[in-house]
Amino acid sequence: MNIYVIVTRGMGGSHDEAVFSSRSLAQQYLSQRDSQGDPNIVDIEVRGNIEEPNKVFTASWYERASDIHHFDGVYGSFEGAKKAAGEKGLVLGRVLDERIG
Repeated sequence: MNIYVIVTRGMGGSHDEAVFSSRSLAQQYLSQRDSQGDPNIVDIEVRGNIEEPNKVFTASWYERASDIHHFDGVYGSFEGAKKAAGEKGLVLGRVLDERIG
């Protein structure tokens, strides 16, 4: 399954901001958003099986030298995301289309 992730670059790293089921919803979110950074819509495949309906987990790995996180990908399970993020990485549970409305 592919989803659309708002990935924002800033301060030397990249982070996920929201996840959407369609590009049009992601574009709608961007048009309403008022925050810092350089946002992009990324079409990305969810890795692994989605264990909870409409919920995915994003993983970001930690770069110790710069003390920042970098977005890695989207996973169907917490365990898959945690493995990708590593010991000091960041895992966030995200509900599809939650930021619209």
